[in-house]
Amino acid sequence: MKQRGLTLVEVLVALSIFSAVSAIGLAGFDLAARGSEQLADAEARIGELERLRGILRQDLALLEDRSVMEPDMTRPRPPLIGGRALSDMMPNEEEPLLALVRGGWTNPEARQPRSELQAVTYLLDGDRLIRRTRPFLDAVADTPYAEDVLLEGASELEITYRVLGRWSDEAGRTEEEERPTALRLRFTHPYFGEIENVFLIPEGRS
Repeated sequence: MKQRGLTLVEVLVALSIFSAVSAIGLAGFDLAARGSEQLADAEARIGELERLRGILRQDLALLEDRSVMEPDMTRPRPPLIGGRALSDMMPNEEEPLLALVRGGWTNPEARQPRSELQAVTYLLDGDRLIRRTRPFLDAVADTPYAEDVLLEGASELEITYRVLGRWSDEAGRTEEEERPTALRLRFTHPYFGEIENVFLIPEGRS
């Protein structure tokens, strides 16, 4: 039996159908790829926020009663100080938000020429929240320090303190001032919008 070949019209129709199916398949693949990228980006941003919360929570949990000297200071700063009180004491920093002394910086068998206590400063540089540490508690002008960027892209970032039953934009103005019982961190995240976290501040250890 003689077989009939495909006509030009049938070939064109088949190619059109194949092209349409291919286009749908590519669109679906592109959508899945973009969805995967968005999911990975969201997970990275969530991880960044969790890391920030974990580090700040640990710093506050390990708070120690030890005043420290900063460069060009005539008096030591309290173990925890923040807001305007800190800006007045450290006017040359980018935008200091919080400074504290924490323990738990392990130094097995005292092998390193440093204390197990650590001076920590949180500061704002543009839209970056930076955690600055140094190997020695009391600092001079050329004391080295290390910086860790904890958050990028945040806006309207502020830290307030629960002092004597009310929220204040500063803490540690004087040594005699009662220590805050909580710290509130607020900022606007470019991905998640407005975020607020409250951290309890335990009594310092001496």
